[in-house]
Amino acid sequence: RSLIVGFGALAKELVPRLRPFGVHIAASRQSAWEDHSDCPVAAMVDERVPGGTLTEALAEADIVVLTCTLTPESRGLVGAEFLAAMKRDALLINCARGGLLQYDPVLEALQDGTLGGLATDVFWTEPCDPNDPIVSHPKVLITPHVAGVTILSYKNMANVVAEEVKRIHRGEKPARQVNST
Repeated sequence: RSLIVGFGALAKELVPRLRPFGVHIAASRQSAWEDHSDCPVAAMVDERVPGGTLTEALAEADIVVLTCTLTPESRGLVGAEFLAAMKRDALLINCARGGLLQYDPVLEALQDGTLGGLATDVFWTEPCDPNDPIVSHPKVLITPHVAGVTILSYKNMANVVAEEVKRIHRGEKPARQVNST
């Protein structure tokens, strides 16, 4: 059984990849599921968990995958309460944002065996400290923040840059301007 926390672009890529393995897929999202009534990927989800009601789904999931956005509300989502609600020895995969996890409770859960393992592509601070106890823990698998690096992602980045250059060339303000200097 798997639980995907957050049903956006990442989850929509993950669900079709899990389906061939016969995994029961539960997914949770903060906004209404009706927003996805015509989404073929949403139809592949076995169980739709309403936002804010994760406790029961966490207790049943063997694998919990974080694909949600980092917001003021989701920052620190995975803390002592979240981890205590998880099935003992369940695996936690974070392919979203490092700020979703509270460091001390995650380390404690790894050390006391509550958490079966952690796989992450994102960190609390980047680059990650190789001497960090979580980084060197035997039940932790880390990739260097490259999970989203694909041919498609590079093409999309190139398209964004090209559109911004065209916009500036036309004398328009960049749509993605960070500062004015």
